[in-house]
Order: sequence, then C-alpha cells, then structure tokens
Amino acid sequence: MHKKRVLWVDDDSWNTDTYQLALQEKGFEVVFLTDVDEAMALLKDKGFNFDLVIWDLSLPPGNSFRKEPNDGGTTTGSHFFRAVKDRSPKTPTLLFTNFKALVPDWNRPARREFAFAKRDYLPDEFASAVRGLLY
Repeated sequence: MHKKRVLWVDDDSWNTDTYQLALQEKGFEVVFLTDVDEAMALLKDKGFNFDLVIWDLSLPPGNSFRKEPNDGGTTTGSHFFRAVKDRSPKTPTLLFTNFKALVPDWNRPARREFAFAKRDYLPDEFASAVRGLLY
C-alpha cells in the first residue's frame, strides 16, 4: 500500500502543526503550504498527484485570486476549492475550518467533499477520521 499524499493549504500553520504531525504519524505524506500561489502552481503541474486536498476558507488571495471577489481573503479558499475540482474532480477535498456553522454546507460525501470543524477534533481523532475517509 502506498503512502497517501495530502496537500494542505492553510495560512495558519501554528494552529495546524499538531494535526499535520498526527497525519504523518498515521503514515500520510503531508505537503503543507501557506501560500495559495504555491498551491496553485502545484495544482497546475502535470505531476499533481495527491490523494486528498485539505484547505481553509480564509486565505490571503495572493496573485492567483487577486481579481476575484474575496472579502479580504475570507472566500479565497472557495476559489481554490473550485480550482482543485476543475483540475482534479475525483480528488477528495476536506475543508478544515474554525467556522463550525459552515460544515453542513461544505460536507458532501457523495462528491467526496468533506468538512470538519477544528474544534471538534483533537489531532489524533482528526488523523483517524481522515484515514477513514481514504481507506
């Protein structure tokens, strides 16, 4: 069984580092980016090969989404999500957010689109839940 690769895009690395470590301890390879432009470059690469994309809704717009309406960055993540689905529609996505009220709107398992609220998961519980999504 190959190691599952996760692309994680979130400008809040200090609040996610224990979650990243928990994923790595469960055998995931995690590529963590804080810059949406770097993530978009990876997405456009022909070698884009991730088993899961984790993203946050609030991201600085960078150059990639500067012309999109972004409410100060609060919707940049949704633009990134659409770009992921355009490029790789079968790749599962996971919105990992502080905004628990958004989880029901973004959780669409039939389309392999998932959403978790950060406060609902301790790091090990999060890693186990992610593992359950992919295995």
